[in-house]
Amino acid sequence: TIALRSGLNVMDLSVYTTELQALVIRSVLEWVYETATDTVVVIPEAWEFVPQSRGSPVLLACEQLIRKGGASRNFVWLDSQDIAGVHKNILRSVGVWIIGVQREKNEVRRALDHIPGGVRKPGVDDVMGLERGQFFACWEKTVVRVYVQPAWMSRGDAGDIARGTQS
Repeated sequence: TIALRSGLNVMDLSVYTTELQALVIRSVLEWVYETATDTVVVIPEAWEFVPQSRGSPVLLACEQLIRKGGASRNFVWLDSQDIAGVHKNILRSVGVWIIGVQREKNEVRRALDHIPGGVRKPGVDDVMGLERGQFFACWEKTVVRVYVQPAWMSRGDAGDIARGTQS
């Protein structure tokens, strides 16, 4: 059974094979779709669990939750260093992109291609030059360079780092 508490819930599946991890992730996605509200499921290493090049037990459950889950305020967040390997049906459904530093030019271009037209996109060099904690947040017609404040850092120090007045 799945028993979620309010706040962040983490399932450490690292001791299991990738195949068993995929089955657990699929079951969680199905459970969230059928039962939960106001829930975000994070799929780490999305290229591995919703791959473009091969079948996966996660794919259909992920697609269902992404396409229909918003009515119950349920969402899927994908984490991947490389979007080339993530199934295109899933990528087409992504409405918000958080783009972090990437050193491979083709991968940067692939990520930037997902930002809608009619908006000033960051350049390849802008993405390749991001530092730790810096990202481009992209949704609808908005692209914003952001800094993520670590939990242990004071708000003032984080603000100074984000503005570039402290390193």
